[in-house]
Amino acid sequence: MEVSLIYTAIAENLNTHSLKATESKLNEFLATPKTRFVIPIYQRNYDWQDHQCSQLYSDICSVAEDENRASHFVGSIVYLQDGVYSASDVKELVVIDGQQRLTTLSLVYITLYQFAEAHGLEEEAAELKETYLINRFVKDRQEKLWQTEENDRIYQRLIRNQSEEGEPFSRIRENFAYFKELIRDEATYRMVKEGMGKLSFVDISLERGKDDPQRIFESLNSTGLALSQADLIRNYILMGHIREEQERLYIEYWKEIEKNARDDESRTNMVSDFARDLLTFKNKRIPRKNLVYDTFKIRFPEREKSEVETLLKEMRRYSEHFGKLTNPAREPDAQIRLELEYIRQLEINVSYPFLLQVYDDYQAEVIDKDGLISVLQFVQRFAWRRFLVNLPTNALNKIFMRLYEEIRQDDYINSLERAIVRKKGTQRIPTDTEVKSSLRERDFYNIRSKNRSYFLDRLENYNNRERVAIDHLTIEHIFPQKPTPAWKKTLTVEDYEAFQDKHLHQLGNLTLSGNNGSLSNRAFKEKKTLNTGGKEQGYEFSRLWLNRDLMKLDAWTVADFKARHNRLIKRTLEIWPYPEVEIVEDLGTRDEMTIFEIDDPTGFKVKYAKIGNETIEPRSVKEFYVTVLSKLFADNPNPMMQPEVSKTILLERNDPNAADNEHIGRGYSVDAANSSWVKFKRLETVLTAYDLEDFVRVRLVEA
Repeated sequence: MEVSLIYTAIAENLNTHSLKATESKLNEFLATPKTRFVIPIYQRNYDWQDHQCSQLYSDICSVAEDENRASHFVGSIVYLQDGVYSASDVKELVVIDGQQRLTTLSLVYITLYQFAEAHGLEEEAAELKETYLINRFVKDRQEKLWQTEENDRIYQRLIRNQSEEGEPFSRIRENFAYFKELIRDEATYRMVKEGMGKLSFVDISLERGKDDPQRIFESLNSTGLALSQADLIRNYILMGHIREEQERLYIEYWKEIEKNARDDESRTNMVSDFARDLLTFKNKRIPRKNLVYDTFKIRFPEREKSEVETLLKEMRRYSEHFGKLTNPAREPDAQIRLELEYIRQLEINVSYPFLLQVYDDYQAEVIDKDGLISVLQFVQRFAWRRFLVNLPTNALNKIFMRLYEEIRQDDYINSLERAIVRKKGTQRIPTDTEVKSSLRERDFYNIRSKNRSYFLDRLENYNNRERVAIDHLTIEHIFPQKPTPAWKKTLTVEDYEAFQDKHLHQLGNLTLSGNNGSLSNRAFKEKKTLNTGGKEQGYEFSRLWLNRDLMKLDAWTVADFKARHNRLIKRTLEIWPYPEVEIVEDLGTRDEMTIFEIDDPTGFKVKYAKIGNETIEPRSVKEFYVTVLSKLFADNPNPMMQPEVSKTILLERNDPNAADNEHIGRGYSVDAANSSWVKFKRLETVLTAYDLEDFVRVRLVEA
């Protein structure tokens, strides 16, 4: 019953009945002469844990002890038969699914073989080894099960009963040791051997040319322990090639991609994230994390050898850039490395699709080192100014998704700055007035520690030839959070209350110190001159720029706070300046723009528009306006039904007597008897409500 259910499910899912699925005994399958079972290079690493081995061992013992049970089902093994034999006449079966259980069961047979050999059961030992573990009469490699890379070396040593000091950690070795610890006497040996003879599985045999192993693999993966998006992509790329070609492509390209796209601190594989960023700048759309593989297949449908190699070369090149973005320590240039560390500290990961292309230009010498540093600093400038005024971060991913399109390679930095300055609404770069206003009132102590450290680091090290590392320093409140009574004696009532109620966590009252515990809640004069034990804890001994102005003060009043606060605001605007680019807006000469980049479309017509993935050529601005609203409304009417939006566009039930109203679907219409300028402003409101600022792009020409 189990066999037929599994087979039927796979066949129905794939709409095919060509594959061969039969119930087989495991020991008979492994005993097949002159056959080797090859784990392909693209398969995930062997990673069965103790609990999985424990469950398998329990099942083996249970079926052995139950005389009424003839078999125990352990799952399926899917393999590909090429119909090709090697020079030694050994048939290779490429294991598509089931490598984890096949490897584990082989480890049990190695344990039984070693036990028999160690306890004088020579004939049984020889039978176990030559039946289930090796092809005795094969002249080259005799092991029946071929593992991948490091696993293969360790597996061979286990069969030869060899050990090596200082070998790296391996689940294969650990799980073998687990079974060896369990099988320590002859009674257990006999029981496990009996149980192994009762194990059965679904034997699913595929033939190249008749069955699609990739589709079958996907079907099986959807019902079991899901592979990562990166695993699926790797299998998709490599599975269609012969084993030798798979190994070459894996070693030359994929292994390097995995090495590049790895977090050096956590050792986390980040290939799925890299693939997502790659697809984002290729497609100009951000795939959902669980759809990266599906998107990849659509973008790269070709799997011929030359096309795959071209793709892998490109992926390997971009993965090197990705590795430096995510692991700045890999960048050999100290100045570039510092800017990458700042970007990582701010977690501007959404900029990676853009920066991958910029880094590629740097490697290709389209821009020089100074150009790359300028771009990295501008990304920080743009993101940080937005943070300072609390603009939403969700707009950034869409901005960086298409930003590279707006760069002119002969005017790299200026074109980048102009592209950002043109952006309006929630996509804008805040002006100096906005930044100043926010800085005067904002609480900077209770923001994320990474952002706070970044801010104070940059303030401290601006124009500093000898950079000060602030990692060992902590935030110090000049007027403390829990002031001693001495503060009331040195301040007016108004200043004391102003510090407590308003200025406590503002920028002007914060500094850095390596002696925060010593300074604590002391009065200002004590903080300034403290020198307990000759350790120079006070501000007047500090070498930090942030404490330089405190050395000159004898008290800390609100007036002193405001003066320092203003100096820090001025310094902030110097470190993260607003772009000084001249915007000469000639809408007739510009290529595609978002609605938010167009101040006034009066006197222009829409040559064409891209609405999502669809391109239209409207006959008028009115037709363009109605088409955009209709498409959004048909997909999801809710944002447009919100009062602030519906009032703006005059959304109402269809009125047959209203000549100027235009039907947009679902029995609703909008007013369209207004100027181009009004229509574009109303579209800004609608697109903001839908969070789709980049959804519509237009090319204007003079009317």
